[in-house]
Amino acid sequence: MSKILSIDPGMSTGLVRATVEDDAPPTIAWKEQIEGGLNGLIEFSLWDYVSDMDRVVCEKFHPRQMARSYRMDELEPLRIEGYVLSANHVTLFRQPEQRHLFKESDAFEKSAAFLKWAGYWSTGSEFGYKDANDANSAMMHLFSYLRSMKHRPTIRLLLDYNRSIAMEEGNE
Repeated sequence: MSKILSIDPGMSTGLVRATVEDDAPPTIAWKEQIEGGLNGLIEFSLWDYVSDMDRVVCEKFHPRQMARSYRMDELEPLRIEGYVLSANHVTLFRQPEQRHLFKESDAFEKSAAFLKWAGYWSTGSEFGYKDANDANSAMMHLFSYLRSMKHRPTIRLLLDYNRSIAMEEGNE
């Protein structure tokens, strides 16, 4: 069994803490969407959650390739990355596009549909916000990480989802 914390950092940060067994899909211990950037995470006491994880999976800040000046809130993921690294030395940083579970051109939408199908989707009302985009992105990073680690129950779940889509398309 391992404890994994998945983070989608920013002014609004998605957090998912999962327990992962070798023979079952991940069990979600809790999920949150915290507003206020690093200050909000400190107030939430993220350090307490990060420090005892077996693995932390965190989206890496990825500057967009254009000549521009960044606003401070756009750089907040960098501050959060430093904070997470200081609390847990087993942090794995992943590029934003690695959260996609499928290779299709509509990868984000298909990843979201998978989370809904599998019962891992969050709504804004769960956290008191208009949406749960960051919590859902953190969940996508969790599943993408587990897939890349060849976690068999995760791969089986993804294959079952693809089969269900194929069956629906065949029935139309």
